[in-house]
Amino acid sequence: MKPIPAEYLENCANPGKISEITYGRKKFLLYTPIYPSGRILYLIHGGGGDEHSFFRPAFRNMVDHMIAKGDLEPMYIVTPCFYDPDETDKTPGSSGVAVRKFGKELREEIIPLAEKTIGISFDREHRAISGFSMGGVTTWYAMLQSLDLFYWFLPLSGDCWACGEKGGGDHPQETADELAAAVERQGCLDFRIHALTGSKDIAYPNLDPQIQAMRKLPIFADRLRYDVLEDGVHDYETIFRYLFNALPRVFIPTYDLRQDLYIPASMGKLYGVFQHPDKAPALIILSHGFNGNHMGNQDFADFFTSQGFATFCLDFCGGGMHSRSEGRYEEMSVLTEAEDLSAVIDYFRPQFPVIFLWGASQGGFISSCVAAKRPGDVKAMAIEFPAYVLQEDSRKRLAEAAAEDGTIPNMGVQISRKYNLDAVSFDIYDVLPGYTGDVLIQHGDQDRLVPQSYSERAAKAFPAAELIILPGEGHGFRGRARQEAMERELAFFRKHL
Repeated sequence: MKPIPAEYLENCANPGKISEITYGRKKFLLYTPIYPSGRILYLIHGGGGDEHSFFRPAFRNMVDHMIAKGDLEPMYIVTPCFYDPDETDKTPGSSGVAVRKFGKELREEIIPLAEKTIGISFDREHRAISGFSMGGVTTWYAMLQSLDLFYWFLPLSGDCWACGEKGGGDHPQETADELAAAVERQGCLDFRIHALTGSKDIAYPNLDPQIQAMRKLPIFADRLRYDVLEDGVHDYETIFRYLFNALPRVFIPTYDLRQDLYIPASMGKLYGVFQHPDKAPALIILSHGFNGNHMGNQDFADFFTSQGFATFCLDFCGGGMHSRSEGRYEEMSVLTEAEDLSAVIDYFRPQFPVIFLWGASQGGFISSCVAAKRPGDVKAMAIEFPAYVLQEDSRKRLAEAAAEDGTIPNMGVQISRKYNLDAVSFDIYDVLPGYTGDVLIQHGDQDRLVPQSYSERAAKAFPAAELIILPGEGHGFRGRARQEAMERELAFFRKHL
């Protein structure tokens, strides 16, 4: 397993937020990432611990850096406590009783309150549970009882106690059989398990026999991954290393298909995440919005890839404060981003006869421009809340006084005068009729940044466009609406193969 880089243990310039949420006489911590997310992890402490056990500086800094640098898809993290407030006996036997009871509290109190606080009701495919030591035991209990809640299970140095304390070591085959029977009782729902421990961990003699027995059962054959760290011991510092290696794979069935790719573009090398499953019928190129990067759209790319499509999720050159592409933010404009997207199409055209474009906000604007200029190279296009308003906004900014260095404030950052001049150098509504392929536009009726009227006008300007208005959604879709948007786009792309 890779070690955690030393700089990841230092304070991050772009940290997530940790909130303390109270219910009854208890509380849990909620980590909110800096980027929007449709994923959540419930992370359970070990014996003698509490809701604060994970969120010591080393772990929080590690997660902050992983998300900020693009190593980890953004996710919410909830750390509850399985002990009652008055519990003083925290021996293994007493802890075992606590974790057996905890499943009901998790289902009926913690999950509803956490997700109500976030404002998203997550489906099981986007909900994971993990835990260390007794938290690992808790994770196995969740598998025994709550497959309807969770798809992803990461037990860390803790075995399943379905057959008693240390049952994974004392009764490995019976424990494996109990887990298999639990899956069948719950309707054989699909799931993924990633168990981790260390060769010198006190839990290894109990977890390893259980895993070896599980590997012999067909129901776990392609759903179980098991990693052992040589000389790994039973402490939180080691567990942080397990999570550093394991968390990037959670929620991402296509993780092993990922490839970092750099393509020559407007200001140097353009970075993107390329995923290419076998026999992919087409490539979908995904473009982010203003001051964004690939992280904001990677969940869409992962979903499309899981359905068989190749995807390339890019960072425009100079396109955002956290872009991994070359180029200065002050030199970026809609024209340089259009040049970038065109370079990506040129790069992939020999490999993929069928190319689709996908774009959100300014990425939708850029995709529209390029598709109109290259209609023969783009089979179809799906865009969300495209920022056709940006030309009008640039005209207003140009009429205002610029800073001494020529930059102009916009959405909390300074953009160049070049950005605004390039934006108003043409009329997007004169350009759109140049794309004759089919277009799917999705827009929220509560979008205050780009009112839906701009997409209504675009739908009339394109020769073949369908506009879908999402009630209650703003500039960016959340929760179920986000998932439904993905599914609608998947059906759209499949129709055009």
